[in-house]
Amino acid sequence: MNIRIILSLSFLCVILFSCSLNSDQEASLNQHLSKYLQARNGCMMVGIVGFTYPEYIRELKDQGDSALIKAMDCNQNIEKGIFYSDPTLRKVKKENSRIHVYYEVDVANNRAGSSTKRAEGLYAISEDNGATWFFLPKEVYSDKNTCASLKRLLEH
Repeated sequence: MNIRIILSLSFLCVILFSCSLNSDQEASLNQHLSKYLQARNGCMMVGIVGFTYPEYIRELKDQGDSALIKAMDCNQNIEKGIFYSDPTLRKVKKENSRIHVYYEVDVANNRAGSSTKRAEGLYAISEDNGATWFFLPKEVYSDKNTCASLKRLLEH
């Protein structure tokens, strides 16, 4: 009887630890996420491009500079008073040195004194066991035709 309990608890621990981040991975993710959201909120295009998943940036560049500029343009968000905050981690999946994390980020529109909020999906992707992180919006990550070489670990 005791062996069953020990095996059950061991299996549960393996499941819990395999789906979470260690402290170094979490610290790196928090740092990269904070800088990415700061770039989005400050409309710093170089920062947004720098923290966006490189394969997606390559695809946009292949389509021409105008496609890249259009996809990364944040001026309309600034004009509308859009502000990204309060990321909430929803899912984590690891496979070897790849880690994908799904967040919901609050998006507030503070235009004209009123504040409306909605959640927007954001994926964090690491291919070096959590040392560096890049980001993709949910609609890009969900589109299997975009970044076709990206093995998606999370399904929505």
